[in-house]
Amino acid sequence: MNQITMKKHFCILIFCFYFINGLVAQNKYKFFDVRPNKGKVFVSFGWNRGYFTDSQINFKGEDYDFSLHAVKATDRQSDFDFGFYFHPETFTIPQTNFKVGYFFHDNYTVSFNIDHMKYVMVRDQTARISGFIQGTNTPYNGTYDKDEIIVSKDFLTFEHTNGLNYLSLELNRHDDLLKKIHLENKWIEISCSEGFSLGLITPKTDATLLGKPRNDVFYLSGYGFGVNADVSITFLQYLYFQFGLKGGFIHLPHVKTTASSMDKANQSFWFFEHIFSFGLKVRVFK
Repeated sequence: MNQITMKKHFCILIFCFYFINGLVAQNKYKFFDVRPNKGKVFVSFGWNRGYFTDSQINFKGEDYDFSLHAVKATDRQSDFDFGFYFHPETFTIPQTNFKVGYFFHDNYTVSFNIDHMKYVMVRDQTARISGFIQGTNTPYNGTYDKDEIIVSKDFLTFEHTNGLNYLSLELNRHDDLLKKIHLENKWIEISCSEGFSLGLITPKTDATLLGKPRNDVFYLSGYGFGVNADVSITFLQYLYFQFGLKGGFIHLPHVKTTASSMDKANQSFWFFEHIFSFGLKVRVFK
């Protein structure tokens, strides 16, 4: 690298430093001064593990109307591989969490979240079935009254694996723990937050019912609400890492099960997540 190129790069670096300093400080704060939270914008990305309570799933179509009781389900997180998790073409495949928000007060934020969970019904489990199935040219035709059935692949696969997408607005309160014990500083911040969210569920359901062709589109299926608690460590007031817990309720009254508009299902369950994420926050407004 010649001397002229080095000077150009140095000048660009100095320009970026002063540009960001002016943007985030609004000509009032130095780059590493302790700044109030109000006016900060933040964005984060991370991953989750999900857990779900047993649920009753009700299926209805032209030639069947039945319910499966106490159905068990798990999540499906991808095994960690750095190249897979951070590659531009595959980073959205694992169970992920995205958040963008704003501090409208030193202690309060509002944010938009996308919780990309995956709900997978446990295959070959024994469940109880009520209702009827008829005219399907399968061995499952019959009338049931809480009879036991093995939920095998040729009877039903049922997954929200593309996924169980919870799009929500979230309100949180934040408290700087070091500030509370008079150790506030510009290098590191340890904070806790708690809040609640309300939003819509837009899954892409992978279901095969009685051998019928599956539905393969994203759609609005229902709603959810939740509460959360998080602990964050912020370095130099910009880069932060966060560990969070979130739990709530999901109601899906409109689940698309096959390619036919006549076939549908509904279910409700409680969910729980633990989340690890990282992000940036920058003060861009006074």
